Amino acid sequence: ISTTGAVVLGVIGVRATRDRVNDQYASEASGLTHIITGQVMRDPENFEETNALLTDLVQTHPTLLRVRLFRGPPFGPPLIWASSYHTDFAVDAGPDVLVGPGEHIQRTTSLDGQPAFLDVEPVDYPNGVRSIAFYFEESSREQAISETARRVDIDSAYVIAVQLLALILAMYLLVLRRV
Repeated sequence: ISTTGAVVLGVIGVRATRDRVNDQYASEASGLTHIITGQVMRDPENFEETNALLTDLVQTHPTLLRVRLFRGPPFGPPLIWASSYHTDFAVDAGPDVLVGPGEHIQRTTSLDGQPAFLDVEPVDYPNGVRSIAFYFEESSREQAISETARRVDIDSAYVIAVQLLALILAMYLLVLRRV
């Protein structure tokens, strides 16, 4: 019973940590979205200035690997129209990077062959829905989650050991001494 309880509490603790870390990435992405949309609303056709802003954001945030802005044409796949990597400009993208109003995507993906954490924020402009995709370093996220898992494992092992010692002591005092 104690082992099952420890496992259940451990799973709940790790899941809560994962949700908390993901919420931190989402709040950071949301704050960056406001900065980016402010620039885009001022001058929607100034791609060079928007690209420079995205590059500056990537350079100033240690866990941010890349930022991409997507626009959805009426027909065809979403199009990258601004990016922290200039080579991404005007590249067709998959359908999962363009989200509708109120939608939000968070998942583990790969970027240049390396694991990354993708956070896609919806942005509603007058001429159609555009998405902003943030690629965060996956290792820092996994490190925070694995530290919690390791702490839960140690705490669970300690609690189980104490309970077993208490049970052994009770069995000795109440059963074996009388036998």
